[in-house]
This record gives sequence, C-alpha cells and structure tokens, in this order.
Amino acid sequence: MPEIRILTAEDREEWKKLVEMLPVKDIFYSQDYLEINADAAGFKAEMFVYEEGDNMILYPYLKKPIHVLPFLEKQKDNKKMYDITTLEYGGPAARLSDEVRDGGKQLFKEFKKEFNRYCRQNSIITEWARLHPFIENHKLTEESEHVKDVYYINLSRQEDEIVDGFEKRNRNSISKSKRSGVTVKRSKDRDNLDAFYSIYCETMDRRKAEGFYYYSRDFFDDLIRKLGDSVQLFLAKHDGKTIGASFFLAENDIVHYYLSGMDHGYSRYCPNNIILKEAILWAKNKGFRIFNLGGGYSAGDSLSKFKSGFSSTQVPFYRYTKVHNKEAYESLCELKRSYDKEKNIKGDPHYFPLYRGKT
Repeated sequence: MPEIRILTAEDREEWKKLVEMLPVKDIFYSQDYLEINADAAGFKAEMFVYEEGDNMILYPYLKKPIHVLPFLEKQKDNKKMYDITTLEYGGPAARLSDEVRDGGKQLFKEFKKEFNRYCRQNSIITEWARLHPFIENHKLTEESEHVKDVYYINLSRQEDEIVDGFEKRNRNSISKSKRSGVTVKRSKDRDNLDAFYSIYCETMDRRKAEGFYYYSRDFFDDLIRKLGDSVQLFLAKHDGKTIGASFFLAENDIVHYYLSGMDHGYSRYCPNNIILKEAILWAKNKGFRIFNLGGGYSAGDSLSKFKSGFSSTQVPFYRYTKVHNKEAYESLCELKRSYDKEKNIKGDPHYFPLYRGKT
C-alpha cells in the first residue's frame, strides 16, 4: 500500500529532506520559494507526497481559494473551493528505484488516482501544472501539452565556446555596452534593490504587463532574506546610475534567468545583454550545470529573439491540466459566463480554468 502525506509550512525539515532525495533538484521545489509566493498572493503552499516502497513522487503546488472570486460574491451558498497551480516550473517529480522499467509511468498512474481522490475529498476543482523542462516530467503522462520551447546553455562547455555561441549581433551589443563605459556589479543591498524595483516597475508599465507580474517591494525583500545565496541580483551601471538589473535564481545545478528591467532611456547601451553575459560566466565559474534563459511570451516574439541571441539550444516546455470535479467546474464556468455578460466582459473561451479568466 502506498503512503500518502500532505506537507505544509509546519513541515519544513521533512519537505527539505525529501526534495534533497530527488535525482534533479531545483529551487522551484523548495518550500521557501513556494512560501514566498504563497504569502505574496494569499495562497497556501503544500506538497503531496506519494511513496511506494523505494519509489517516491513529490508534488509541490499552491492551493488557491476559488470562493473569494468576484463572480461568487453574491452567491448565498458559497462553499469553500480551491484549485492548484505550480509556479514557473514544477509538477510531479519522481525518484525511482532501479527495478522500475517503464520510466515511472505505472507509478504515476497510481499517483494520479490517489491525488485525484485527495482533490475530490478536499474540494479542489482543477489543477494546472507548468512542467519542468529539465526534469522532463512530461514523459510521465501522455496528457501533457507542449506549450513552447525554452532556451538554455550547457555550462559544462568551455567559456570561450559558450561566448562564441552567442549570435554575432549579441556579441556586438555587448562590445558596444563595454565601449560605452557600462559596468556590471552583483549586489543585494537596499540602494541597489531600490534601483532594481524602480526599473522593474517601469519596464512592466512599458510592456503593459498583466497584473501578476507586478510584485510588491516586500516580495523582493523576502526573496533576498529567505533564499540567501540562491538568489542573485546583477546590475548594469553607467556613470554611477543603474540602467538595467536582473534577478537570477541559482540552486543546485540550475540557474534561472528570473526577472529583469531596463531604463528605456539607456537602451542604446544594451544593459541587459552585458548583464546576461556576466551572469552566465559567473554561473559557469560557480560550477552550475544549466543556465536556463527561458522563453518568450509567444513563439518568435522580441523576448524569444533576445534570448536566442545567447543560445540556440532549446528544450520543450509542457503543461498539464486536469478537472477533478467536472460538475463543480461546469457550474463555476456558467456562473462566470453570466457574470461576464452582466459586466460586459469579453472572456477568453480557451483560458484554463475558465472561471479564472479576465474580470
């Protein structure tokens, strides 16, 4: 019989110990990172643990309340309901014994049965997981959906080989940045964090970003305070002024290009190009194995083109969605459609879950 456990904020040491047992470890499975995001959004961080003999599947996620959504405010019988999601990269991660011959697919089927039972018993209506491209957990299920490809750099190569892999236009931009007197420093002190936050918010305004990209200043303070050396801030300076800045998440084998901003008035100095080069070389020298550049908002957009200037190597990125209670889901969607009609809101019929569409 499998052993099932649910870990929460009170189970910090157990959570950490189990994640350390995974063959590929990453910061997106750490309790600290999930708790920072949960606290910022008013959600709850949990990890579903499935163990069967020497085999184990861990699934950390954020549990989000549905019953507080605006379209349910006037409902008389508004029962507590939830959905769950992962953060940037996640989903179920498996540690398999040598006896497992099918890549864990049968184990995952049993895991899904137990997890679906848990969701139905605890009023969890839907699930949306962004799967991890470097763990390749999309191979555990045929129900995963390919979303896009993400760019990355294999840091086991020689430094010259990595830099030579940059596109010519990118190398030219970096050279221009250096000739213009731009320097890069790594710092997390308050003044530099203030500079990053100002530039980041201005960048989100310029891009007309969705609301969830607007993190509070406290969020970044928590990142630095709770994650320690696992978070790094690089800043580009020109005549003492910060003109670009980027956060990176760095733990175990993987460095992730996380959040960045640029003073648009200094874009001609290409600050983000030189920041990324310095961060890549820093990660190489620190012994990391993978530098994950990520992808764009959509295939072929300007962000994708910028990242492809550092590496043409890609890995597929998948997501997984599941409705655990179809009757409740359809009821929620119908209430949301009625609300949208009343408020003259044009919703996206392809959004999942539909009831969390634009309001």
